[in-house]
Amino acid sequence: MKIVFPLVESRGMNFGRRQTVSTANNQWVSFWVARPCQALPLAVVAAVLIVLPGCGGVEDAKLEDYLEVLEFNTPLESLKEVQLGDYRVSSATRTQEASQTDTERIWVQITCKLYVVVAPEDESSVVEAYKRHRGVFDDTIVQIFRSATIDELSDPRWSTIKSRLSDFARPVLGEERIHQIVINDYGWEPI
Repeated sequence: MKIVFPLVESRGMNFGRRQTVSTANNQWVSFWVARPCQALPLAVVAAVLIVLPGCGGVEDAKLEDYLEVLEFNTPLESLKEVQLGDYRVSSATRTQEASQTDTERIWVQITCKLYVVVAPEDESSVVEAYKRHRGVFDDTIVQIFRSATIDELSDPRWSTIKSRLSDFARPVLGEERIHQIVINDYGWEPI
């Protein structure tokens, strides 16, 4: 193994000399040895390159900082619930995850009432957006319920179903208008 550092020259002057030494496994290594007047600037540059990446470290996020970012523009007491519809969906629901091929299907009937929580000034615009996109909205809700597994339907918080509904409803009805999606009178039973 041979390591060679290039010779540094300035104004025709040689600032180093070539040094060749033998390593422990009898390999020769050649390198340039800097003169003492050059060692200090090289050491400073090396120290800056080592220390510099640590200067822009990520600050630990604190709960206080997170709460300052949250905006509570509308008090919870003044928000309104807008009913989007009553849904009754029949589905051949999987009993296991979709990755397994030998899944058993069970016919179930899913019922619920779907609401969105909005500020009073956004109520009419959300209702108008819902009326404009009602067909796509209803089709997507049926698709979300039909793609759910028994485990997702049995979840007492309905977290997966709410997440899928929210991912669809927010862009359609207005991202900043929707404060929350509420599923009420939710239930499912085998047919």
